[in-house]
Amino acid sequence: MIYFYHGWSQRYFGSSNNYADFDKGDENKGDNIANFVSTHDVIVVKPDGYNRSPDEKYYVRPYNVGPVETYRQFPLYFPELVEFIDTHYNTIADREHRAISGLSMGGFMTFWIGGKYPHLLSAAGNFCGSPEFVVGPKDFPAELRHIDMHKNYAGMSLRLHYGDKDFIRGYHQDMNRVWSQVMDNYDWRIYDAEHSSCGLGDMFGFLLKTLRIHCPGR
Repeated sequence: MIYFYHGWSQRYFGSSNNYADFDKGDENKGDNIANFVSTHDVIVVKPDGYNRSPDEKYYVRPYNVGPVETYRQFPLYFPELVEFIDTHYNTIADREHRAISGLSMGGFMTFWIGGKYPHLLSAAGNFCGSPEFVVGPKDFPAELRHIDMHKNYAGMSLRLHYGDKDFIRGYHQDMNRVWSQVMDNYDWRIYDAEHSSCGLGDMFGFLLKTLRIHCPGR
């Protein structure tokens, strides 16, 4: 199982602004989710980051992060989502067969949810996610910095992908300098790319390899 979190302006069914599409066909130069799952024994679930009430204006910034505008704490719903998927689909319902990934704001969510629920996840793969955002319920926002939360990821395998032309690559470089010194379960890859799901097949392969290492008999 891989739970994949989309980025800004996107939803579970695709992108509203053709931003870094990664779902099918020739998108991302063919290095996309549909082509990967067609040749690998894996289920990919894409949660919807849209976080508005029916009477609220459409908002392209998902998950209620920076700026915080609702009272919803998006990560709180992850255990409920996992329980629903494991109940309704043919999964192996344990953390050793479960990973998380995401792009940009979804990459931020990947490390946030991974650090919050390491007992539910074995691996986390982040594409170009910011290392920090303002999060929390409305009227009580707080800055969350992944760089300070390295102790939360014990027992997990972590990886970051970003492009050498990514407009926030400086933040990724800062995190690499710190996490590489304090964690032996963190790795990163740099691609000839901008802000995108660069090296998606490589990332998903890394996640599946991690799951197989945890359960080599499966």
